[in-house]
Amino acid sequence: LLNPQFGKGTQKGVSEGIEIMIALDISNSMRALDLDTQRDRLKIAQMSIERLLNNLHGDKVGLVIFAGDAFVQVPLTTDYGSAKLFLNSVNPDMISNQGTAISAAIETAYQSFDLENGINKSIIIISDGEDHEGAAIELAKKAYADNIIINTVGMGTTKGTVIPNYVNGKRSGLKKDENGNTVTTKINVGML
Repeated sequence: LLNPQFGKGTQKGVSEGIEIMIALDISNSMRALDLDTQRDRLKIAQMSIERLLNNLHGDKVGLVIFAGDAFVQVPLTTDYGSAKLFLNSVNPDMISNQGTAISAAIETAYQSFDLENGINKSIIIISDGEDHEGAAIELAKKAYADNIIINTVGMGTTKGTVIPNYVNGKRSGLKKDENGNTVTTKINVGML
């Protein structure tokens, strides 16, 4: 009545994919509301990464978060569910050393790869491009020499905007520099 199915067999399948390390900028400038008045740059970036994860099949993906420093939040995995879980917990307070060190992000992502396994590799940098450390170009050339493709996704507008300040998770005015001037941020298209 239930139409039972019987049979036994084995089938060999090969899963081919690439290795992708996503480097996500979590510096304070990613809190700017220039792309959407309701969502900051970081939230939009997280939503975009989640959309990417929903469309991957058989690829390994990892997540590097960076500001003034960089570290691996999610090592290379095919477990997209746990990657999304860690992605959604990311916030700028996770790295106390603020700034934007794209070079540190590239280096950390680069070191996450096994260069001997013959699998195609890619680093996706999601940032406003305000690199405060330098050396990113040299590291990108090094990665390119090792057949690692680097893609950038720019977050922000070219006209610039202010950065909301947060104290204990609550919005409290605007970000100020050491001289009391309001800090502004805009995308650095040339750097990206």
